[in-house]
Amino acid sequence: MNILFLSAEDYYSSYPEQYLPIYNKILKNNFKVNFRYIFRHTQSENIVNLNNGIFLIPRHKENFGIFFSYYDYFIKIKSCIKKINNEYKIELIHSFDEPMMGLASYLFSRKKSIPFIYQVTHLKEEETLLYVRAGINGHFIKNYLKGKFGFILRNWLLKKANIVFAVSLEMKKLFIDYGVQPSRIVVIPAAINFNISTERTSKEVSELSSKYKLAGSKVIFYMGTLNRFRKLDILLDILKRVNAQLNNTKLLVVGGTDSDREWFKSKVDEYGLGDKVVLTGLVDRNSLYSHIMLGDVCLAPYEKNIVNNCNSPVKLLEYIMMKRFVVGTNIPSQIWLISEYQNGITVDHDAESFSKAIINYFERPKDISADYFTQWLEESRSFEAIGEIINDCYKSLTHSVK
Repeated sequence: MNILFLSAEDYYSSYPEQYLPIYNKILKNNFKVNFRYIFRHTQSENIVNLNNGIFLIPRHKENFGIFFSYYDYFIKIKSCIKKINNEYKIELIHSFDEPMMGLASYLFSRKKSIPFIYQVTHLKEEETLLYVRAGINGHFIKNYLKGKFGFILRNWLLKKANIVFAVSLEMKKLFIDYGVQPSRIVVIPAAINFNISTERTSKEVSELSSKYKLAGSKVIFYMGTLNRFRKLDILLDILKRVNAQLNNTKLLVVGGTDSDREWFKSKVDEYGLGDKVVLTGLVDRNSLYSHIMLGDVCLAPYEKNIVNNCNSPVKLLEYIMMKRFVVGTNIPSQIWLISEYQNGITVDHDAESFSKAIINYFERPKDISADYFTQWLEESRSFEAIGEIINDCYKSLTHSVK
């Protein structure tokens, strides 16, 4: 089966490594599915063929106005699809997250009478409109038009797709409310790679602890975005409250772009926590799990809204895989996982609730084996398990287009 996979993520970011193994290795090797890929990138003005089945198209730029830029971007996507199809007969097209890619994919699928899958992992259009309502993140009218147009187009595509991949049960429920047929929605949750070694020697962890000057401290750990619009300075409010009772506590933060880390550093100074916060920046994935092991308590904070309520966070799975104690916001995807894991707690999304949970753990630490749950995780959330679900969907579409 020849499949074209289109992703809105930048090929040179860390995102493709979160799902490419499912498609490029597991589905290709285990199920003999052949792929070609289209990713976005920022390093060229033209379509680039990497000669390994991966094609890169430039991100749209709004130098000449929003409508012209999207039209130009759409034409580039169509051109790239056509180029690939001339050399590689596409039998199924699978578009990931981005409405303009989805539109080009759907129109091609109609023209060639092949199946079209639309996958959504994050409600980007709803998030844009949330930012507009809050009066943040740029030009009001431009962002409103982008969010509204993307929302209408994406929901139209959801109704046209042969199968919709939603990242969570909550997202599936939302799409049903939007008018998508329930029988066409398949939940494809976040997955993690169990084929890499998560065994970390005490020496490796000890070296990192020395590097970050964490010896003798209780460590609160967070990894992920530091996007200022997600109000992640709540981490500093939490730390300040914990330190009021346990003054040997530090916050270790992994991730964030350069600009977001600069913003976060300014907030650290505002809170007067300069010697209590360690910002590592992005770290190599090979050392990520060693960094997680430094955390006595790992945090998964998400402001409760329509976007986060439909998420399926990867970081939570990685915390669980490393058997860390977790404190997370009580959004639907985390409530069940953490309660079943039995080595963590979900709380309201406010600094007081998080800090109380952390202090309670430090005063009465648990020693619970989570082996049974990490086994369930491997059986249901591994790349291999998710690959089987996706392959079954591919196979169900090969005979006819509904």
